[in-house]
Amino acid sequence: MCEEPALAARQPAGPTTILAGMGLQPDVRSPAADIAPPLPEAAPEADDLRLREWIAKISRGDELALGQLYDATIGRVYGLALRITRNAQLAEEAAGDVYWQVWRQALRFDAARGNAIGWLLTITRSRALDSLRRGDEAQPHPEPESLITGEVSSDGD
Repeated sequence: MCEEPALAARQPAGPTTILAGMGLQPDVRSPAADIAPPLPEAAPEADDLRLREWIAKISRGDELALGQLYDATIGRVYGLALRITRNAQLAEEAAGDVYWQVWRQALRFDAARGNAIGWLLTITRSRALDSLRRGDEAQPHPEPESLITGEVSSDGD
């Protein structure tokens, strides 16, 4: 259960938004066409097979496969990013970064080293931690003068 109700109600950006953010031309289709068929629950190896097929198509520049991969996995990707960052905006940015990296580096996926969802969630973990590191910059105090309590004395005077 989320501590903040606004986090539970917030939805991540759709595949069209992510594709447009990557400079790719999204397909102009009805909203129903953006919904991928649900993955079968009974056969996890079939899920992995479908994910691997989409990743292979993405490596050949198939934008539709990226949308299908997004639709099938955004819940887990966004959920993990949100759990790590504890911030909806950072989680959305991390999720977008995940699919951007998948688009650019789909050829790097090696099924012999692990399953597709594991690869995707490893990327998610890395991007979420990167977003936390980027956000951990020192913030200047709005009134630094108020922090000075007295004059600085110099030794030797």
